[in-house]
Amino acid sequence: MKTKKKYMVVITSIIVVLIGTVLVIDSGILTSTKTEKEISAEINESREEKIEMYEKVEGNISIEEKLEYGLLSSKNGEFDKAEQIYLEILEEDPNNLMATHRMGNLAIEENDFNKAMEYREKYVKLDPSNASGNLYYSQLLLLEDVNKSMQFAEKAFNLASEEEKSTFDSYNKVIKKIHSGDLEGYIELLKNDNLFIPENLKLAIINSVKKVHKEIPQELLNIQKDIMN
Repeated sequence: MKTKKKYMVVITSIIVVLIGTVLVIDSGILTSTKTEKEISAEINESREEKIEMYEKVEGNISIEEKLEYGLLSSKNGEFDKAEQIYLEILEEDPNNLMATHRMGNLAIEENDFNKAMEYREKYVKLDPSNASGNLYYSQLLLLEDVNKSMQFAEKAFNLASEEEKSTFDSYNKVIKKIHSGDLEGYIELLKNDNLFIPENLKLAIINSVKKVHKEIPQELLNIQKDIMN
């Protein structure tokens, strides 16, 4: 137990360093002479140190610590490791929302959209009043069921807070346009960076459109080309 405390102190100190660095970047106040590349290298080094610490106490960490461990592993490109961690969490706590959400993210990262659909659906069943959860599920549903996608888009908008309304309203409007058969809706959707749609999901959405429609707007094909390049 003493060993665990020792490592947790080290991890906590690294977290402070990491968060401090991120805050400097996010605020735009680069008061030091370090370049962005040097700062990025420091963040990566801190991340690796934290991962190493977690590896040493892997069997003795809480679910919250496992969630951070999984996120760090994912950001480090260790997707299999992250998946293993999240599955361990779900074995211990089957209804853990964050692990469920991140398993969906990993599945999308791996282009396993069927698995992603399972986790997105599970999430909205566990937390039906979560606006973002409904929006993410709606995005994925564009691959197979536009009607259902619109239902969850409307639900997401109705659940959104006042601060979120503008973003959710714009999404809801383009989904309605898509539902009406207007392919320009897809262009508006995929060019809206505020929706944070992963690029491989964008490609999958475009490919699903091409399977159904013979004539595709050139701008939509240009978006596909830009992503692939």
